Amino acid sequence: MKVAAILDEFSHNSFKFECDLIELPYSGWKEALDQFQPDLFLCESAWSGADSALRPWKGRVYASENFSSENRGELLKILDYCNQRGIPTVFWNKEDPAHYEDKKHNFVDTALKFDHIFTTDADCVDRYSEDYGHRSVHVLPFAVQPRLFNPVEKQIRSDDVIFAGGWYSNHAGRSEKMGQIFDSVRNSGRTLKIYDRFYESDDPSHEFPERFQSALNAAVAGDQMGDVYKESEIGITINTVTKSPTMFARRIFELMACNTYVISNYSEGVDAIFGSNVLYLDRDPNGLSKLTQQELERARQENLELVLSQHTYRKRFEKILQVSGIPHAATVEEYPIVVRVNSVEEAGEAFSILRDMGQWLGAKVLLLGSGLTNLEYADALTEYNRDGVRVVYEPLLLNGETEMFELFSGSTDALLVRLNILRSSSIDSATFVAARNHVQYSDLPVVITDFDAVGVEGARKYTFSQRQHFTAVFVQPANLAAFLRHLASGTPATVYNV
Repeated sequence: MKVAAILDEFSHNSFKFECDLIELPYSGWKEALDQFQPDLFLCESAWSGADSALRPWKGRVYASENFSSENRGELLKILDYCNQRGIPTVFWNKEDPAHYEDKKHNFVDTALKFDHIFTTDADCVDRYSEDYGHRSVHVLPFAVQPRLFNPVEKQIRSDDVIFAGGWYSNHAGRSEKMGQIFDSVRNSGRTLKIYDRFYESDDPSHEFPERFQSALNAAVAGDQMGDVYKESEIGITINTVTKSPTMFARRIFELMACNTYVISNYSEGVDAIFGSNVLYLDRDPNGLSKLTQQELERARQENLELVLSQHTYRKRFEKILQVSGIPHAATVEEYPIVVRVNSVEEAGEAFSILRDMGQWLGAKVLLLGSGLTNLEYADALTEYNRDGVRVVYEPLLLNGETEMFELFSGSTDALLVRLNILRSSSIDSATFVAARNHVQYSDLPVVITDFDAVGVEGARKYTFSQRQHFTAVFVQPANLAAFLRHLASGTPATVYNV
């Protein structure tokens, strides 16, 4: 899917993994569009554009009563270009509701010129329709990009409580809540660690109060934020908007995707989605002192699963395409189950179980390992390639005579299991669903550690390891062949454990 865009840095980095994305330059945008031929034009309420240093779109996306002439000339020409060629145009206003009535930074007037409007605030949907009569207005909250923010563990987490952001004394209510939360953290006995966004700034409005100066650290680059969030088990986010049912800080999604417990000031939207799995220290100042390790771990796991399954930029992008009427390959919920066997006897048993798995909606594949002969494969093909079960011979798959499609059936991934897992009547499919969420950010086979024998070396969740044995693993077309070769040769393969 080819998308031409005007996005700020964070959004650009989030959407670029979901499509073929180019950022339109301020000068030369027509040449870029002529060459690229996009399927969609996506513009957000951008303050600068993807280049935060050069800021090519600064002051050129919003209208303003402060400007004596039209400042959006090039953007309006881009819209004319798209309209003449039938290219759908989408505007994502991430500044709602705070700037909905702002006439100095009037993103609403810009939004109205697009085919489809998406807003971060559900309460603004009806306002666009009632105030301006726009017919295609939809909710699109922030989300997370798991390629950037994920639970992969790189270090032992500390007991500190991490905050990465800035102080804004011009937002009195926000500053008051932040001070209360920071004090509560310290009163709990934990160490507060702040990565100050304005660490080297001389602007007094961004200067933290004296009592927090000892906790300050220099800001880190955006591409290092995931590692910062994983320094500790607990992170803080502060919401400026607290009354919206859907608009709140994107940091909440990012922290949760990093498997980090979230402390926040109360927000209606956060509470509606995550409930008591977020600690609102402004409402319960002693909450951190009362929090048990069991409660913390449960909330971390539930938040992680919820965010990775429902609140990713892939999901958000699919909604944009759906509303825009652009045909696309949506995420497929069904996936193949592939049973790898190493003997004729195992093949017969696996076939009987697979045949009777009427509740399994994906493809069912019987993978004959390299230990079986060509004659045994021919017999198995005659006997078992029926009743919804497909027989695939590993040597033919590895030498290219059998296409990967025969195994994956159009899915982006498949569940490869040993026979013993099918013998169990206690397998919970929810375990598979939760594990599959991690395929979206891992290029390696994803091993489900819940099925490991006790004491399997290197099986700590969210880590990479070298393994020779597995019970259940999600594989992708790009990594299956190498993984099978390791299994056939008895050598360890590098995998990701979840």
